[in-house]
Amino acid sequence: MTIGKCIGIAETIAPNKIDRELKLRWLSELEGKIAVELFDAMPEELNEYSAECEDGVQLYVPFPFDQIYWMYLVAMLDLANGDNARYGNSAGAFNSAFESYAKWVLRNGVTR
Repeated sequence: MTIGKCIGIAETIAPNKIDRELKLRWLSELEGKIAVELFDAMPEELNEYSAECEDGVQLYVPFPFDQIYWMYLVAMLDLANGDNARYGNSAGAFNSAFESYAKWVLRNGVTR
């Protein structure tokens, strides 16, 4: 999934006025979480997506697990908008999808 597609899906599900730079920050945080927690990367090895980042940049997690990206953005949008009920639901969906990906990585010995 590309950054542009991910942001587009999240904005379709949760229309918002939050700027692209913050969404890129959130995607960077998730990519970092994946790298550190699942692939033993060191935080100082990570890069953050900048405002100049192009929409065609490919995110790391493959299909069919790539839903974690837009699910994370939707959860963060709900949190930022102060919609606690929606955040609880969207965060739960994200956590379940992330756990599924993490189990697949461990079960299959996937390396970065």
